[in-house]
Amino acid sequence: MDLPKPLAADVAPLFAARPQDQAMSGLVVTTPPAADIVAVVESIVGGDAVPTGSALESALWLYVDDLDRSHTCSQSIDDTTGSYWHGIMHRREGDFSNSHYWFRKVGNHPAMAL
Repeated sequence: MDLPKPLAADVAPLFAARPQDQAMSGLVVTTPPAADIVAVVESIVGGDAVPTGSALESALWLYVDDLDRSHTCSQSIDDTTGSYWHGIMHRREGDFSNSHYWFRKVGNHPAMAL
């Protein structure tokens, strides 16, 4: 994956601990996130590459199945990108009608392009 160098360096420990082919293994999360992998994300968030409360932070919490923290981030982002991550979070928790609501708010967003 091509990431900007500062970001790549910051998230390297996460991808080492949870390779991409092992992340988000279930479409709907049924178990709490593992404490060790949560600690890795906690060490990344708040640095220069991953500002607290950002869409990237929301995505990282989704990556390790921490829906509560992802939800906190995404609901505080008042734009279409925040709505996109909010919709994914509700989809992963199995709240499909709420997920649809947030995806409708996304509208025409580059992340939704075919």
